[in-house]
Amino acid sequence: MKKRAFALAAALLCLFLLSSCGAQKSGAAVLEKAAAPVTVSAAGKNKALNASVAPREKLKSIARKGLTTLYFDESSFSVCVFDGAAGKLWRSLPESASKENACLLSVSVLSGSEEYILDSQNDSVALKNAQYKAENGVLTIAYRFRRQLSKTAEADFTVPVRFELSDGLLKVFVDCKSIVFGEKNRNARIKSLSLLSYFGADADGAKGDFILVPDGCGAVISTEQRAEKFTPLCIPVYGADPAAKESSSLFACIPAFGKRSGNAAFVSLIESGEATAEICAEKALKKSGFNRVYASFDLCKTYTGEKNTYVSQTGFDGTLALSYRFLSGESTGYVSMAGACRELLIRSGALRMDERTAPQSEGLPFELTLTGSARLEEQGSSRPQQRVLTSLSEASDIISFLRSKGIKSINIRYRGLFEGGLVQNGFSRVRLFSPVGTGRELEDFAELVRSQNVSVFAEAGLFTAASEKSGAVSIDGGRVEKGELLLNSGFARSNTVFGFSPAARAKKNADSLISSVRGFSFDGVCVSDAGRILYSDFSSKATAGRSEMQELFASFCGALSSSKKLMVNGANLYAVKYAAFLTDIPSTAASAKQKLCTAVPFLQAVFHGYVDYSHTAFNREENSDTAFLKAAEYGAVPSFEWYGADLGTEEKKDGFYYMNGANEAQRCYERLNAVFADLRDKKITAHSKVASGVYCTEYGSSDRVYVNYNKKDVTVSGVTVEARSFLKVSF
Repeated sequence: MKKRAFALAAALLCLFLLSSCGAQKSGAAVLEKAAAPVTVSAAGKNKALNASVAPREKLKSIARKGLTTLYFDESSFSVCVFDGAAGKLWRSLPESASKENACLLSVSVLSGSEEYILDSQNDSVALKNAQYKAENGVLTIAYRFRRQLSKTAEADFTVPVRFELSDGLLKVFVDCKSIVFGEKNRNARIKSLSLLSYFGADADGAKGDFILVPDGCGAVISTEQRAEKFTPLCIPVYGADPAAKESSSLFACIPAFGKRSGNAAFVSLIESGEATAEICAEKALKKSGFNRVYASFDLCKTYTGEKNTYVSQTGFDGTLALSYRFLSGESTGYVSMAGACRELLIRSGALRMDERTAPQSEGLPFELTLTGSARLEEQGSSRPQQRVLTSLSEASDIISFLRSKGIKSINIRYRGLFEGGLVQNGFSRVRLFSPVGTGRELEDFAELVRSQNVSVFAEAGLFTAASEKSGAVSIDGGRVEKGELLLNSGFARSNTVFGFSPAARAKKNADSLISSVRGFSFDGVCVSDAGRILYSDFSSKATAGRSEMQELFASFCGALSSSKKLMVNGANLYAVKYAAFLTDIPSTAASAKQKLCTAVPFLQAVFHGYVDYSHTAFNREENSDTAFLKAAEYGAVPSFEWYGADLGTEEKKDGFYYMNGANEAQRCYERLNAVFADLRDKKITAHSKVASGVYCTEYGSSDRVYVNYNKKDVTVSGVTVEARSFLKVSF
């Protein structure tokens, strides 16, 4: 076992350290740089406890709901669920012993800056320190962990995990307030928990088996065969936390995951504590490992810099809750998982009961992003200057131009209307950037959009600002300055500082901002930040974790939607409930760069028929034609970004000047509208690759859309799809 540790006196010096270094504002302890996490080893570990081998008739029945039965394996202190519809027994431990420390519950423990890994089987069950109680169909397993970590640290705490069945769902709970620390606990604190990390784990999958992860638009990892190598995935729900100095190309908008095994599958949704969660997935390798997917919860944030480790002095103390829905037969694909996930989201209140939050309109919406102003590099200037790109009068001309092209249903996301450009100046109020237009021109523009039945969403950031010096504090005591993550603007902003609203003033700032935005005559508001990023605030005066900030973000989105139509930039779940439209949602998955991992429209299958959405603007993508085909495959509305000003030169045409992109936009809209105008309200019910470069998406029970990415015509199932095109077939 790792011997290195730190005396308690070192931890007590935190206040001195915090007041004498650059981290004086942070609500985090500053400790010596940490070593790598250590798995606590103990002589005589019983590997038999890392497996659940008892036959079903030897398991203890706890509860039964319909065709689903919850069992307790008394030999390994683990749980099993029998899905009668599929005839499948889902075990929380592998069915055979292995070299891995398979467990139901894994706990990461901090002592000073050192991290130790404990698990339920070897550090609780094997030591006869686990107890259970079964009463009224509810099973509670209390895992007591008692381990000497070092000469000055000892872990002694009990984590109760509750299991129950409800309407065929397996419900799993950990109430963090119910975690009890014993008298022997010294210098030990829980950093994170991993729950049911081997639920449904197997080493060898059948044909068509996969793991579903929510990275970006969604991805499936084939488990049909073992891999030579595979990098385990850890996907932060709602993205990495910039305040904790985290970074990741992986991003989950929905806290869900799933696994298919033969004719059975499960999909799991984190219903509480998701802002602290990562979705983790591993694939069985040639000689070792399991195919598995699970949720891990970060209860205490840490960050290791070049010299020091920073540890948050507060942590999550709410309830962690997951629901598992079991599927069988033909309903085991990732689209079926998406449908089950949507049902769970509506049932839990995360989505509204009504099937569609967006108002109906004439045909498929055409989503257009107009940039009013932005900071641009100017020759001879040391700092970017705010420049008008689309004035209100030019926006009026563009609307009239689109209407003349036969595009009647238009949603305009109007960015850069306010002082500061793409990110406004100040957290608490917005002012129209006067060169964009006068007050009179604003009234004329508002009257035009009303008469033309055009929806305009003025974009503003609820929690981001460009020029504020006082903002949220990062874990190492600096400012949280990761605003570049919010934008896909393509504009220079090297000398612009982006900050985040501090938790202590977030409500006051947002209330003032909402009041300011309501004063404008547009019928909609686009929130630029709340749907794309979630951060903590480590201010020593008012530390707030991501869960607290999530509640604030959601409440303010709700407040805005009560008086304005709400467009959300991104698709973080807590904001979707209030949205009339989602813009720039993921259409790719970074994890799909790995072999045997493929991007799929899981996110789109959850939302289609519930709310309209767009991907990144076609003309901002590297290949606009492929982006157009992807919208057809994933059911997204056409999206373009334009300026009223022409920034092109004689040598290079400006692809964002509206006159240069008008013909392509008209062509894309007409083709998509002809196919999707009557599919907007239908759910995606199936999606598959039917040939090389050809995909089929099914809507409801009578419509299919075939998309051909190839450079030649392809015939599949008696249907010929032209090259680089798509075709709707009703049956």
